[in-house]
Amino acid sequence: MRGMEPNVSTRTIWIHGEEYVRVRDRLQMLRRDHPGARIETELIQLDRESHFALFRARIELPSGALATGWGSETGDDFGDYIEKAETKALGRALVALGYGSDANASVQDDSARVEAVLAQLSERARAYLEHLCSSQQIDVRDLMIAHQVRTPSEASSLITFLRAAARPVRSGDDVLNQLAELADRLGIRVQEIEDELRNHRGFDGDWAKLRLGDLLWAQARAVALARARGGQS
Repeated sequence: MRGMEPNVSTRTIWIHGEEYVRVRDRLQMLRRDHPGARIETELIQLDRESHFALFRARIELPSGALATGWGSETGDDFGDYIEKAETKALGRALVALGYGSDANASVQDDSARVEAVLAQLSERARAYLEHLCSSQQIDVRDLMIAHQVRTPSEASSLITFLRAAARPVRSGDDVLNQLAELADRLGIRVQEIEDELRNHRGFDGDWAKLRLGDLLWAQARAVALARARGGQS
């Protein structure tokens, strides 16, 4: 077990129009609010042969508040899977203390917002959006949640992406990075999304061969996986 002293500069990134604070930056905010907080991580399991790592993170505030987070990762998702597992565990402990959002609660909140946005679309625009999604076997609501759509204009912008579904993705690295960020936000693993792509879209492991439609499908499917994990109907 070891203590950690973050040394980061505050920075946010944008995921589908949503400002997202990285774990390292949430650690900095914790230190700002609670300079005396004790942060520890423990490597619970490491299997170098199967490339699997499991960490437990423990954060204790001076007030006595305590949170524990668990995180696992595999080499199938990341070359630095050990570091990623530790980061995931820390992120979940931080969420428990209010630094970040709970993925399943976020999906539930987003579902209500999506219904409100769909209700504001014209009947024609909604029908066209649903038609384009159906042609790619995409759940329109899950796609809107993945992209965190908040307005009718943002919903309509998805039509542009869907109409370009047959186009190749920009790069394999870009796809993997987008899915990794989304998986982290939703509290699932990239490997789960990859498995879905293999089972339902004929994915052969080469991210650069995917089409934009495959990426959109994977983003929507990630939301469905997160909802199922949270036991939501």
